[in-house]
Amino acid sequence: MNDGMPPEIENLVRALGEQDTTHRIRAMRALAQYNKKPEVVDFIAPYLRDVDPDVRFAAVKSLEELGDERAVEPLGQALADTNDDVRLYGALALGAVGSPKAVPVLVAALQKDDEQLQCGAAQALGMIGDRRALKPLLAAFYGSNPAVRRHAAGGLGDLRDKAAMGPMLHALTDPNPGVRTDAAYVLGQLGDPQAVEPLIHALSDGDPDVRYVVAESLGALKDERALPTLSDVARNDNGRTTWALDHAPGVGVAYAAQQAIERITQHDG
Repeated sequence: MNDGMPPEIENLVRALGEQDTTHRIRAMRALAQYNKKPEVVDFIAPYLRDVDPDVRFAAVKSLEELGDERAVEPLGQALADTNDDVRLYGALALGAVGSPKAVPVLVAALQKDDEQLQCGAAQALGMIGDRRALKPLLAAFYGSNPAVRRHAAGGLGDLRDKAAMGPMLHALTDPNPGVRTDAAYVLGQLGDPQAVEPLIHALSDGDPDVRYVVAESLGALKDERALPTLSDVARNDNGRTTWALDHAPGVGVAYAAQQAIERITQHDG
């Protein structure tokens, strides 16, 4: 035990060696509260190799809570764990820690044949916001797995890198409606007025999911050029979504258009 270690930390470290899994997990989560003590990472990290997956999962969550950059390497090793949840939440923990040091291991995870891990890696890369993730996320966005593609779109939206503009504008005419929907979402996140006219045109897309997200993105861009077409959609579009990012299925496209109009016309900034 380190000299000068507070007694409460010493007691928790000792509790990590207990046989009872519940006590060990409880001690680990309590140690995560000491985020000003860098040595706590060294006490928790070995439990990422514990035989019990519940303990390994608790170690991941505890290291995430600590938010210490020193946890990047051990969390990176957790991405090869045999347990699905440990791998997924290991990736998300790296995103929460937010260190650019995690980008290479997350990019590698994004390219694995593991849907859940790929989704977590895409989300984590967006959370970190490092431009090195742009090309790998674009590659995942154009992949064949719908779940991974949607998480890649979310990561690209979080990056808000204008280098994604060209590919996203091109993707508005992709044969796959899911790709068109994701592209419309990212264009709204990027905030570039160059996207307004292509998005207005996309309000005539044959797929209601696409039109819904296009309307939301036009609302986010707050450009008055969209008002006439949005007004027409609000009056005449009877389409309903099969899904919608943060909404239940069956939401009207007209509703999204009306919400967008209100966002564009509001004067409170």
